[in-house]
Amino acid sequence: LAYLSTFTELIGGILLVAGFLTRPTALAVAVNMAVAGYMTIPMGFLAVSAYPSSLAVSAAALLLTGPMRYSIDALMTGADDAS
Repeated sequence: LAYLSTFTELIGGILLVAGFLTRPTALAVAVNMAVAGYMTIPMGFLAVSAYPSSLAVSAAALLLTGPMRYSIDALMTGADDAS
């Protein structure tokens, strides 16, 4: 499972920055980071768990909002008002 998590973080981050397959990628990253945040809570929230938890919230926001105007997804669909 460590390889799957590493792949999700690396490739998912690249895809999110590029705006390609935004919603499926954001779902994978949000789940991955939520699990990472949950697993690190015993070590202290502010010390360790805050960063993966904030990444999970950011990915969830991208999941809900979807791709914006300047993304590969918007170029592929041809949406002028992709927001």
